[in-house]
Amino acid sequence: MIEVYLEQGSKDWLDWRRTKRMASETPAVMGLSPYQTPASIRSIKQGIGRTFVNDAMRTGTEQEKYAREAYQEATNELMRPAVFELDEYGCSVDGINLDCNLLVEIKTPKDGQNSDRWKLASQMKTTSYDYAQCQHQLMVTEATVCDFMVWDYINKKFLVVPIYPDKVFQQKIMTEWDLFSLTLGLRNDDEWLALSQKYKATYSQYNALSKELEAIKEKIKSLMTSNSNEGAGIKALRYAIGGSVDWQKVKADKELTDEYLEAFKKPSTEGFKITLTKE
Repeated sequence: MIEVYLEQGSKDWLDWRRTKRMASETPAVMGLSPYQTPASIRSIKQGIGRTFVNDAMRTGTEQEKYAREAYQEATNELMRPAVFELDEYGCSVDGINLDCNLLVEIKTPKDGQNSDRWKLASQMKTTSYDYAQCQHQLMVTEATVCDFMVWDYINKKFLVVPIYPDKVFQQKIMTEWDLFSLTLGLRNDDEWLALSQKYKATYSQYNALSKELEAIKEKIKSLMTSNSNEGAGIKALRYAIGGSVDWQKVKADKELTDEYLEAFKKPSTEGFKITLTKE
């Protein structure tokens, strides 16, 4: 576990979290979130989407300071917000103590004590998506407990549900992220879809014309009376093409190593091609 000294909400923080598997994204990746989908997280990772933020979430962010102060007063634990990473995983915690073994994750539902989160917390329970986020944070920080705190900012009251590391669930988090990472190349944004349709239509026309052009070339070739004929604005030329060197055969015959042949390679260049796939 490494602490990353970035201000939560800053551009550097946003750029950093785009490269990490974040705790707040895990519920969506696992198909548990009522607020985000795997597709929305994918677009964020691709740099073409933005993190969803509504008024309730803005209120929650504004209330974190006050909730943290109330928690500190009640527990006598000094808590600070912080950012951590563990390999490709990351998390931005609402609070962590000085010993880095206690977390607090704060939720501020707009309905306060009438909310589902409050009702569940009163039974020492959490939603599946909140549980997933806390387990991700515990995995990254290696803390021993995460106090899930539901804050009623109107009445200045809160409930706490302690959540302890669940290694089986954390393994499931990693498995789901591994599967999700295989889909990061998928694109379904409007600009990509429009250009894809245009490419396929143009390619279909190009393919048909290419076949027709090859048939015409063969007919012209059959009419040639010498190696070079021209007229009516075209010139047809029949010529020999030298064979290329079979380097695999040379290598086998002379027992040349890959390291030896490397010295004779030209500088690499970037290639680009588009192929049609099944939809």
